[in-house]
Amino acid sequence: MWRASGIKAAALGVLTMALASRAVGGNADDLTPLRIKSTVNIPKIAAPSLDGKLRPEEYARAQPLRHWGARSQAAITPTEAFVGRDDEYLYIAARCFDTHLDELVTASAAIWMNDCIEMFVDVDKKTLFYSHITADCAAAATAKVWTADEWNEPTRGPNVEVKAKSGREKDAWTVELAVP
Repeated sequence: MWRASGIKAAALGVLTMALASRAVGGNADDLTPLRIKSTVNIPKIAAPSLDGKLRPEEYARAQPLRHWGARSQAAITPTEAFVGRDDEYLYIAARCFDTHLDELVTASAAIWMNDCIEMFVDVDKKTLFYSHITADCAAAATAKVWTADEWNEPTRGPNVEVKAKSGREKDAWTVELAVP
């Protein structure tokens, strides 16, 4: 287990991820992401290129993540993601399939309102204290940490500088992140 810049990552942690886009049935404005919890092993990998191109050889040892939804609806189009780590960063890569790449939403300063991925990392399995990582299809990204205040209640910790690159494939947009 290691700690850097306020986000704590480990080989074993609780991770949830939601895709907020038209890839889920219904209007994206009406969606509240379903937080599907699962414990995953986050293996060590070599640092990927971080250029928005998901190369299979770079993520061959990473943990694949699949089966997303919102509320009780499964995603209409698939999204696949991969997580890995080294001694400095948590790496997240996602391929979000979408047949309407020309209609992707990137206009909001609130990244979570755009076509985006969101990941919640709760290493200590303390539901109120977690890291919230968001990245949109244009590589705008944030990472926030929720920590305990003096009364042991959640309070926003420091923002974390995230390296992000996005790309396009046939019928998909991609994003790669390095989170310290």
